[in-house]
Amino acid sequence: MSELCRQLEWDSHFFGRRIARIENDRLTTQSLDDVLAWCREQGTECLYFLCSPEDDSSVALAESANFHLVDVRVELNWKAQPSITPSANAIREFQEADLARLQLIASQAYANTRFSYDDHFSPERVAELYKEWLTGSCRNALHKVFVAENQNAPVGFITCQFDNSDVGCIGLLGVGNEAQGKGYGQQLVQAAQQFFNLAGAREVRVVTQGRNIAAQRIYQSCGFRTYKIGLWYHKWF
Repeated sequence: MSELCRQLEWDSHFFGRRIARIENDRLTTQSLDDVLAWCREQGTECLYFLCSPEDDSSVALAESANFHLVDVRVELNWKAQPSITPSANAIREFQEADLARLQLIASQAYANTRFSYDDHFSPERVAELYKEWLTGSCRNALHKVFVAENQNAPVGFITCQFDNSDVGCIGLLGVGNEAQGKGYGQQLVQAAQQFFNLAGAREVRVVTQGRNIAAQRIYQSCGFRTYKIGLWYHKWF
């Protein structure tokens, strides 16, 4: 079944539920039957499916099998170039003393994700997910984390890494509630663009949610363009 579906060990451990994911972005009647039979044999509790919006038959099959649409995944990219306006606000690299404050921001910043819109996952556990994700990036020597500060206090962050030798990836962007609407998000993205450009990236990619219009506007204002979307479904057994 590895070509059709796989067990997600990290997700299963973190949420305390047996979770699997369909590997392909399209379904047939036969592949769906095979996946559902395998999930029942494995005792799967939740099944993720990232569906191509271009294949209406896959959408219909998922809906007929009681999959629930939880998110529209929006992927944007930017072709690296040197003409990035320097940030006006104080943007600097992460320091260990920032961590507690950034963890708090991360625990509050992601109310638009697919996990937040699936009430099988508690809000507390979802908040912990993004807190752990941020912490992992801050402590990973292969990642770069930039911090926005106001009056010497961290008010936002952005995490950066390379997917391969010349494709950069923005992982998380978060701004504290009290700092919303003051330009920090845009300037954090610009700091990431400067970093990736100097590091030799050909392209930078980022994923956000269809319902997160604010994030899409920030990325678009920095020259990112949507290049792919997908439909996230969850099925609970």
